[in-house]
Amino acid sequence: MEKQSNTLRVLTWNVEGFSLKGMPPEEVAVGILRTIQEYNPDIVFIQECSHHVTDLTGWRETKILMDSIGYKGCFQASDSTFLERHMVAFNTGVALYSKTPIVNDTAIKILENPHEQQHCVGGTTTFNGTPIRIFTARLSSLNLYWDTAHQGKNIYQITFDRKRLVQHQIRSVERLHKEQIKIIRAAIAESKDPVIYCGDMNSVPTSYNYYLMRGDNFQDGFLKGGWGIGATFDNIAPTLRIDACFSDKNRFTVLQSKVIKVQLSDHYPLVTDLQLK
Repeated sequence: MEKQSNTLRVLTWNVEGFSLKGMPPEEVAVGILRTIQEYNPDIVFIQECSHHVTDLTGWRETKILMDSIGYKGCFQASDSTFLERHMVAFNTGVALYSKTPIVNDTAIKILENPHEQQHCVGGTTTFNGTPIRIFTARLSSLNLYWDTAHQGKNIYQITFDRKRLVQHQIRSVERLHKEQIKIIRAAIAESKDPVIYCGDMNSVPTSYNYYLMRGDNFQDGFLKGGWGIGATFDNIAPTLRIDACFSDKNRFTVLQSKVIKVQLSDHYPLVTDLQLK
């Protein structure tokens, strides 16, 4: 994927906590870092990002590993869960990495209840001297099959067996996504700088919430510069495009976008090249 001069390249990836089932964690971490190096994005948006990982040298901070390959700017937030009467931060959350410093950073709660918290993170970086406001988040999972790993049934049989529960859960999470997107869009609306939002939507492009996130001012990088189905999720069905790169359509031109089919997570990375107008 050749990169043109004066091109802003961004990569978004749900890395599943650097813990792909069936692969040693140190191999996963090294593979993810090598993929990032190979495609050489200027900004990296990571969801389900473990803040400490095991590489070939031992237990390391992710931000130190990213710094070692050229990403000096970093902002991350941990998601949380309620455990033994206390809200305990996970080792995973969402993170922004940039080759230039990230300033004016913020962590916005998009889910807060007595049992868990989730965040959207934002910050300002620069490209060729122009400030750019960047955001990432992972919208809540549908959690349809979390308890079915050892049932010995295929996913279609499970869905049929619990179709009423599945329908109810989908409607419930769609309502939650709507509220999460409203919070994110409100933060985006405050920016006077060009905005890029990349993240795990946990919704497909035909959903209402996808259109709510895109709004009137964003463009979908893959629709503008990609080719084919663009599936970014490796489980359930081979056609699900649930990860997206949105950019300000009045400030950016999309040059190209590509899903990288590398098996290091249950999601594939999405790389998009943009040019400031």
